[in-house]
Amino acid sequence: MADRAATAAREEADAWSALSRFLRECVLAGVGAFASSVEPAVHARIQADPSLTQARTVVSELIARLTAQAHADGALRPDITPADLARMMTLQIYIRPDEDHPAAVHRLIDVLMDGMRVRYS
Repeated sequence: MADRAATAAREEADAWSALSRFLRECVLAGVGAFASSVEPAVHARIQADPSLTQARTVVSELIARLTAQAHADGALRPDITPADLARMMTLQIYIRPDEDHPAAVHRLIDVLMDGMRVRYS
């Protein structure tokens, strides 16, 4: 995840696009599905693993930086926090058997991102 966050921040034109890309990649990768499929005690041990501390720190710092930049750019609603975005990383969505998984994820992230965008009158 740290590599994906860093790549999105480096390759996208702005913070809004980087956040959108990163959230989309997290949902496509099934981050939330993994977290919810692991027994809570095992999940707690994984979260406490010191070898993952640096990666979690990198992701947290990048999300905070992108959030601050998107706020400064006037793209992201001021009430949206890095914690909100971190929770969105773990979204799980139901996909009907007749649906295309990537297309459904793209649609969901588009709707979520639209709801977080600043509205100007």
